[in-house]
Amino acid sequence: MNGGYEVSLSHCGPNTVKTNAPNTFLWEILRCWYYKNHKGKTSLKPDSAGSKILERISDNPDLNFEARADVIPLSKEKGFLRYQVNPAKFWGPGVRNTIKTTPCTSEKRIKNQGKRRRKNTNNS
Repeated sequence: MNGGYEVSLSHCGPNTVKTNAPNTFLWEILRCWYYKNHKGKTSLKPDSAGSKILERISDNPDLNFEARADVIPLSKEKGFLRYQVNPAKFWGPGVRNTIKTTPCTSEKRIKNQGKRRRKNTNNS
């Protein structure tokens, strides 16, 4: 928001945000935050993707990371439950189990097993 873009919390999870900022600006934010918090020291391998991203010179070295009061949504201020926990394990839509785990105990099922095969062998 300090960069002039819109930002809000996402419905997907407690640590996710959505914004209209371009990807290049988001990478600038990450680079600037990293160098401000790590004083330019890195433990990344020189040929790693992270070091390649960080070695690029920032266009905005003085980004403002000050917290703003207008960022917190009203629902969070009032203490509403935002990300509900599932009521039970494996609750909700999912793939239906197709494997039969119980043995065949029905008399009718046992009697009819192989019925087509028996019928075809009797006709031949």
